[in-house]
Amino acid sequence: MGANVVHRRAFLGLSLVIGCGPAAQGEPAMSEAPPPPRTPLEAAKREVPITMFMTTWCPVCRRASRYLASRGYRVREVDVERDVRAAAAMVYVNPRGAVPMFEIDGDYAIGWSAPGIEKLVTAAAQRSLDEATSPPPSSSRDPGASTPR
Repeated sequence: MGANVVHRRAFLGLSLVIGCGPAAQGEPAMSEAPPPPRTPLEAAKREVPITMFMTTWCPVCRRASRYLASRGYRVREVDVERDVRAAAAMVYVNPRGAVPMFEIDGDYAIGWSAPGIEKLVTAAAQRSLDEATSPPPSSSRDPGASTPR
């Protein structure tokens, strides 16, 4: 089967990505350690915080975890069977409780799709780079300053 179809829609003010089906093909081979980043965008992608809601028995969760580690991403894994608060937060966004579910810079992805996750991580990294390189917003005139006459 080819790459997953990814749908994006607003849900309770959150951005939601839903991956459909397995994404075994097209995923790069796993390696021991990721190569050093070659571009600022690659470096920024490794700084994007990712939370993966998962269970220990889920084979797709394990595959996703291995893939993300191979890319050098910062991932916080939360076992929803051991963390009641995390499970409640997950069910709020994902009423069916499907795992894995990812939170990436305010966007949510339900299910495992390497291309879908890469898209969200790249978008978050690009926003971070844009914020770092954009000039500060110009402030309007100081209201306490005197007006020329």
